[in-house]
Order: sequence, then structure tokens, then C-alpha cells
Amino acid sequence: MHKIAAVCLLFLLLLAGPSFATAFEEALAYAVDGLPEAQYDLGLMYQRGDRVERDDAKAIEWYRKSAEQGYAAAQNNLGYMYERGAGVSADIDEALKWYRKAAAQDNPEAEGNLGSLYARGVGVERDYVQSFAYYSKAAEQGIARAQFAVASFYLDGVGGKQDNAKAFEYFRRAAEQNHKQAQYCLGWLYQEGIGTARDISEAENWYRKAADQGVLEAQNDLGMLYLLGATGEKKYDEAVKLFRQTVAQDSAVGQNNLGIMYKSGFGVPQDYAEAVRLFRLSANKGNHMGQFNLGIMYANGMGVPVGYGQARIWLSLAAAQGNQMARQALKYVTAEMKKNQGKPQLPLSALRPLLNQSLLAARPMQKQTSMLHVPKEKQMETGTSATAQ
Repeated sequence: MHKIAAVCLLFLLLLAGPSFATAFEEALAYAVDGLPEAQYDLGLMYQRGDRVERDDAKAIEWYRKSAEQGYAAAQNNLGYMYERGAGVSADIDEALKWYRKAAAQDNPEAEGNLGSLYARGVGVERDYVQSFAYYSKAAEQGIARAQFAVASFYLDGVGGKQDNAKAFEYFRRAAEQNHKQAQYCLGWLYQEGIGTARDISEAENWYRKAADQGVLEAQNDLGMLYLLGATGEKKYDEAVKLFRQTVAQDSAVGQNNLGIMYKSGFGVPQDYAEAVRLFRLSANKGNHMGQFNLGIMYANGMGVPVGYGQARIWLSLAAAQGNQMARQALKYVTAEMKKNQGKPQLPLSALRPLLNQSLLAARPMQKQTSMLHVPKEKQMETGTSATAQ
């Protein structure tokens, strides 16, 4: 049978489902006969456990047969298996070899994988120029994770390529392909007016898309928009719902934000004890706003007995991280401790207004989570190094 006809038949049989099992097995005979497309498909089925029991070793076997015949997709996937040590001992040099072979044929997934390795300095010397070049090739072929990486280069100015307008464009391309971190970043750019005109409605739209996919930063930032009324009205119930989602994922920022809601009685009954519990969770993770808020609660005896010593400890920790409000409060608490030695400690009501300021101060933290540096890409779910296809 003609090679093209064989590939078409195999594709149709793959779509046909279990009822065509016998014909499917017959079609797989093309892999045994040496058809690289069929060998690749067979490797993919073993890797995914599709219609067969998952077996990485057999996936490697069939990918290799196809790759050695020059089939780019198989070369990329074989590189992926070597990088991850799936079905074979991890070997970054072998991974690089096969990625390069695939990239030489303009395989976009391989280009993206090489871009990641060069950005992280894995198996090669870190080289942002090479990384950007490979990511750019993949991005132009529509690979969302590569578009996200290129946008990050432009946003952060890695390698001297700072360009907010281009960052916006590439985040937009990736976001439109449902790349969740790109959706979050696009929302942030709209909110800040970076690379585009400021548009809170668009920010809300893209934050929502990312939040619905579980992006913590998006859930927190969208919650802050609703809490502060940035969308036109304050939506406390929505803010509480979003902050609860982040707390369920053990987010220190979310714990602090939900604590603010309980302290203020926004969208929930006012509950100082619950606010203290949440602030403490956040503070124990090193969040400077959680530490600050917990210190103020101790200074005021809100949800806990008045305790200048505890207030000083937590305010000191927050101040050490550059929290200016904590430094201001710390001076006041320290002065009161000296003045009231041996006397009952009374709530420092003069510090209460700082709790309201803390609500506004929570907002700038999002910039720290929005500046997504390419070298940290592996820590982002969307930016993991190797991708099979």
C-alpha cells in the first residue's frame, strides 16, 4: 500500500475506537514494517497508555525506531524521555542530541524544549540569546508555552530585550490558547496599563479565566479588585470566595487576605479570632503582611490578649522584609513598652488605622508574582521543560 494511504488508514483507525480493535492491530503492523509515522504513533500509545498498558520502555523502543528514520516528532519525544528518565536512564546529552535533530527540522516542541534547557542552563551553559532564539521559533509556530516564555523575556528585559508592547502581544497569543499563567499575566498588564491601555474590565476578564484554572495569583488579584471596588462596585462575597480558593491551596497571601475580610467583617461575620488564626498561618510562612497584621492584632488585643512582646516580634519580622508600616508601628510599640514597664498593657488604639491601610498595602504584592522570570520557568506548571507531542 502507498505510504500516504497507510498513514491515512492508521489515522482513521485510531479515531475509530475500540470497536475497530482487530483492524487497529492490523494497522499497527505498518509500524513493524518500518513506517516511521506508525512507529511514532505506537510509541505515543505506549507512553500514554492509550489502548495498551502504559509501558515507557516500549514507548522508547518505538520512538527510537521512528527517530532513527528522521521523524521529527519521534526525535522530540525520544529526547523528552531521556530528559525525564522515563523508560530509560536520564541522559541530558542524549536528550539534547534528539531535540537538536528535531529542531533542525523546525519541530516547534523541540525548539521549545531547547529554549527551556538554555534558559535554565541544564545540560548546556545558560544562554539567554540561544534560549530566546529557540523559544521565538516555537512561538511563531503557535506553541503557547513558548509564546509565554518570549513574553517573559520581553517583560523582564532578560538579555536586554525589554519591550512591554511585545510582552503584551505574546502573553495575549498564549492566553488566547488557554495558557493559564499567560492569562494571569495578561490581566495584570491590563490592570497596570503596561504594554497596553489600562482596562480594568479586561483585567477582570483575564484574571477570571486564570482563576477558574486555579492560578493562585489570579484568584488573589481578582479578589483584591472586588474587595477594593476596582471593577465599579465592591463585591465582598466574590472576594471571600476567591480568597477561600487560595487558602484551600495553602497560599500565604490568600490567608492574609481572608484574614482581612474576617477582621473587617467584609462578606463574612466579623471574627477577630478567625482573623488572627489566618494571619498567623500567613505569618508563619514568612508573608510580611501576615506578620504585620498579626503584630497589630496583638498590639490591640483583637482576637488575642494584648501582648506588646508578641506584637514587637511579628512587627520586627515584617519590618526586616521592608514593610514600612511595620517599621512605623514597631517604633510606637517599642516606645509604649518602655513607657509602661510594670504596668498593665492596654490596647494601642492609635495603631488601629494601620489595619485599614494594610488592606490597601496588600495590593502591590501581586507585582512580585507577576514578574515571571524565564529562568524560574520550571517552577511554573506551564513552563515545564520537556514537552512530548
